[in-house]
Amino acid sequence: MEAISNDPHMIERVRNLAEVDPAQREMFVSQYGRQDMPHLTSEMLNSFFGRYGEIENCSINVKQMCGTRESRAYITFKQRKAAWEAAKQPSHRIGNICVRCIMPSLWRFPNASRWLQLPGVLRYKYKLPENQYATTSSTTEEEEEPQR
Repeated sequence: MEAISNDPHMIERVRNLAEVDPAQREMFVSQYGRQDMPHLTSEMLNSFFGRYGEIENCSINVKQMCGTRESRAYITFKQRKAAWEAAKQPSHRIGNICVRCIMPSLWRFPNASRWLQLPGVLRYKYKLPENQYATTSSTTEEEEEPQR
């Protein structure tokens, strides 16, 4: 790690690799609510999160169980910085719908994308790595380990 931090060309190569990797540009979005609430659509997500940058892919699935509706979506941006800007604030309001979002690549645990699909996961705080982008440093929160 020290060798990478001393070589500016190596730092640039690592950043370019991260830009190519879709996992570094992906964001997980979830909405929980009653069945009578409007559910998320890919058009709603594309128009709302499109202000942060161009969206490469948006997939969404809706489950209905016991009087509640749960919408889960994965949004892949074309640029990593757009995903970072969207994830700076983990809660968003789209019309009258509240959603939570997180970048699975920021989570410490292996297979975070799969783990994030469990109910109640988004109650844990996460932290954007420091010095990644100067604009994100003022809105970070301390990270907590989930109880097992």
